[in-house]
Amino acid sequence: MQKIVASSSTEAELIAATSNAQDMMYLKRLLELFVLKVALPMVLELYNQGAVDLVNDLVWESKLGTWEQGSIICKN
Repeated sequence: MQKIVASSSTEAELIAATSNAQDMMYLKRLLELFVLKVALPMVLELYNQGAVDLVNDLVWESKLGTWEQGSIICKN
């Protein structure tokens, strides 16, 4: 459940994309702990072109570390 109120559809997509990308990176690291290979890049599909453009220009930072471009690809 989101605890943030978005002021636009692009912002709402970014909020959801951030949460989903964090989950994807967590699961990637968890699987790697069990010595399982994860195919890269992982794909996160978004339906808002503005959000896709913004995400593909960012380098993500979180508590899990920096997410370099190419680890997760966002597409429409």
